[in-house]
Amino acid sequence: MKYFIWILLIVQISCKQKQKEIVQIPHDSFKLEIIDTVFYDFPYFKFASKFNSKLLGYNPFNNDVVIFDIGSLELSYFNNFGSGPEEYFLLYNNLGFTENQEIIIAGIKDFKIFDINGNFIKDFIFNRESTRAPVLKPFGMGNSIFGINLPQGMSSNPDFFKKQHDLLIKFDTNKESSKLISDFPFKKLNNLEGYYLNNGLIISYIDDKKLYLMDQNETVLRRYDLKSKKEEDPLVLDLEYFEPQLLPFGKKFTSEQLKFLSAMNSSLYDIFIQENLVFVIYDLAYTENEIQDYYKDISKMDNKNGPPIRYVLHVSDKEGNRVKNDIIIPLEFGRPIFACEDYVLTLIEGSNNNLLLKLKFS
Repeated sequence: MKYFIWILLIVQISCKQKQKEIVQIPHDSFKLEIIDTVFYDFPYFKFASKFNSKLLGYNPFNNDVVIFDIGSLELSYFNNFGSGPEEYFLLYNNLGFTENQEIIIAGIKDFKIFDINGNFIKDFIFNRESTRAPVLKPFGMGNSIFGINLPQGMSSNPDFFKKQHDLLIKFDTNKESSKLISDFPFKKLNNLEGYYLNNGLIISYIDDKKLYLMDQNETVLRRYDLKSKKEEDPLVLDLEYFEPQLLPFGKKFTSEQLKFLSAMNSSLYDIFIQENLVFVIYDLAYTENEIQDYYKDISKMDNKNGPPIRYVLHVSDKEGNRVKNDIIIPLEFGRPIFACEDYVLTLIEGSNNNLLLKLKFS
């Protein structure tokens, strides 16, 4: 721990200074090693997409689009937030890359295209009447733009799950026309037995012309081949600590109860497909006793964020077999933003800056 504190002090002396000291923190049968640290003067990064060595993300608090090069550890960003024709109005899991490394930012009825420096290139308008949610996780392939057509509705309303929802949307940039892919439908939930707190939220990743997609509350990895236009057999991943909480329809909960239930509920945060491996980041649910201990201090009841999120990293092969025991990432290592075979990137977030850690696990 003293080495970790020492690293924090050193990197804060100089912006973007690299620290080569290696810290080993044992955890059960493996070790996490800090192999690099970089200090950045930006407050937040939420992963959206990857293209070669570049990670695309965003800051939902100030609407910056952030581009991070995982090879050079260089960072850039731009902000075209606004309601004008060459501006984007919303950032919420609705941006991605084309095959030319251009950036797509999706709205409810349009795709706006920017270059890597934030210069506006073009926009595409399409008709989409079924929802007022933006197209999520857009990505370009050839002359097409694909995205997740997330249905809009109340997760606690059983009628929401009785309707047919087409999960994917495809836009032809040559014909400037869109269509829904009906053979890849939104999943109906548990024969309407109940709902999850984060129900309807989707995480996805594109690799080798395939879309990998998971509901945030389930261990099923769906795979859609964009070339053959067919869904492959889904995989059920063995997430060691995953404990989503199913809530009954019709029951009312107070805001305090929902806060407790949210902390006792596991959900998925990101998936990455790298080097024939599947990496899943999810959170470790708190037990009832842990929640009671946390809120013994009555002042914490006003904390809107609740207990700190405890992140877990899962690694499977592409057949769904777990490669190693799931790794509980220590709280002092911050929030994971990317994972691959060689390392994990995490951020320790401050009010005005971030410390990025490059971790090796074995």
